[in-house]
Amino acid sequence: MPPKVERAKDGEPAPVEVETPSGDFYLFAYTALSGGKTRLFAVATTAAGPVKLDSEGSHPSLPKVSGDGKSIAYTASVEGKNEILLFDGQDSVNLTNGFAKDNWLGGVASDGSKVVSSTLADSNLDIFLFDKNGDKLQLSTGATDETEPRISRDGTGVTFTRITLEKPGQTKSDVYFVMADGSGLKKLTDNSAHNYSPDISPDGSRICYISTELGSQQLFIVNADGSGLRRAPGGSHMNCSDPTFSPDGKKILFNATGYDQESPQEFDIFELELDKIGSLAGLKNLTQDIDYHCQSPYYSTDGKRIFFLQTDTLATMTQDDKGMPVTGQVQRQLLMSMPITGGKAVKVH
Repeated sequence: MPPKVERAKDGEPAPVEVETPSGDFYLFAYTALSGGKTRLFAVATTAAGPVKLDSEGSHPSLPKVSGDGKSIAYTASVEGKNEILLFDGQDSVNLTNGFAKDNWLGGVASDGSKVVSSTLADSNLDIFLFDKNGDKLQLSTGATDETEPRISRDGTGVTFTRITLEKPGQTKSDVYFVMADGSGLKKLTDNSAHNYSPDISPDGSRICYISTELGSQQLFIVNADGSGLRRAPGGSHMNCSDPTFSPDGKKILFNATGYDQESPQEFDIFELELDKIGSLAGLKNLTQDIDYHCQSPYYSTDGKRIFFLQTDTLATMTQDDKGMPVTGQVQRQLLMSMPITGGKAVKVH
């Protein structure tokens, strides 16, 4: 999910926050603390700094920008319920409109016409599709919990994770695909491992996901019909997470540890070229020159930049009860951005 970015301490300088008119092109959306409240922000093409959006609802989370850059879907609390709202730069429309107690946004189609959610309609979480007209369609049923829904940019296909109880105290998860009209439900994974964190290509033809089938957290890619299963290169010593397709569907961005055997715990961000999936030549470490943990990567909607969280450590100085100086450390997370072609990463928030 897009990261929630919080400040390390109140004394840290605030970013430049500007307002932009509707019709702007949004590259990325996120939430952050501002004035003591969690607010919705975006990176826009016409703004030099973060855009603070005047969106409805409190405690916004899970924001996602439509592929055309014109609208932002997000989850927010409205009258005690978690609703999914769609913001067009000026107004927010409540798509779930009190349907259930909890609706958690999973993805938005390219034109912003429909979203998918993990919704607590009864006693468990099911996958629903909501559109701008207020219509809804239930895409999964049963006594299991379904989470992590993603919809293809063209709005034709949906992938999600189903969690099942194997025995008391032990669960497993599998990845599924279903057409956006509710037809063609297919289980894509069939093993005793945990399979999760799926994403779907822009045209709905391929799914990527994380699996523990080989022991570590490995990245797999499979066709939506279940054929053509491939594992990403890099070795079983890597632990991967947060895969996401590029806007053109030709690459996958993901997070991993263990690639550098000298610093096996360091988080780096990688890009995989799908036409070179069988070779290490198709795998590129985008953050190898950054000496901090880099996590939660996302492409900008135009595919020209990536956004990610960078965790660094600040030295602190306090006093003990006798007035003696005490040194310490505090970690902070910064939202960073860098060109996909390489170059210097810059702080966004």
